[in-house]
Amino acid sequence: MHISDELLRYLEDLSRLSLSPTEKEAVKKELADILHYMQTLDALPPEAPAETGEGFCSAADKGSCVLPFGGLPPREDLVQESFSPEELLQNAPDREGSCFRVPKTL
Repeated sequence: MHISDELLRYLEDLSRLSLSPTEKEAVKKELADILHYMQTLDALPPEAPAETGEGFCSAADKGSCVLPFGGLPPREDLVQESFSPEELLQNAPDREGSCFRVPKTL
């Protein structure tokens, strides 16, 4: 779908934004990319992610599949050592024991 100047003006009015000419061109490209991605998703069968459990891929088409999150494969879950409470609180403006102290809110 092509993003026209008229549509962009309408969106500017709705969002109460005022964009410079360079910002308008950047927004038009970003909106076109988003709409193209949505059209790609519309073309996929709805049962694809549930069947494979790996985004929109099957074992046979690993080279040409569509992965969620911009095509990044999921990373492995690794257990890593955490920080100690002292390290976490060393820059705290106010603390109470091993906790951050914050103003009361209602």
